[in-house]
Amino acid sequence: MILWATLICVVLTLMRAALNRRVFTPLAKSYKLTDESVNKLPESIWKCSVYLITWCWSAYITYDLDILADLGSHWSTWYPGRPVESSIYWLFTFEVGFYIHYTYGMLFLEARRKDFTVLILHHILTIALIVGCYSVRSFGSH
Repeated sequence: MILWATLICVVLTLMRAALNRRVFTPLAKSYKLTDESVNKLPESIWKCSVYLITWCWSAYITYDLDILADLGSHWSTWYPGRPVESSIYWLFTFEVGFYIHYTYGMLFLEARRKDFTVLILHHILTIALIVGCYSVRSFGSH
């Protein structure tokens, strides 16, 4: 998982740089925004796009696996080391890659904010929770 997550992180970083340079920044400049807004808009569009895609993907997987139909069945069928649906594996791997990318972005690509330390801690904990959840197979499946 870590190898794939690292590759996803690199791809997301390259995609973000290309989209910022060729699409998002020219779009911000075309609206004659202030310099501060021109710097913030590409970051906001990038995050919104990734979060929207990931949310739709998660909703599709949740609907497809029908894990919300009987919430109690999740615990009755749980056991350590249970097999992982490939859709869940790739979603978890993408999420870890994204949060590694986002942590890297906060450290090296974006302007520091007042809540920088809290956000870095949040991303590190999120990565740990996703990997931990995957490790103990703590999610629904058929």
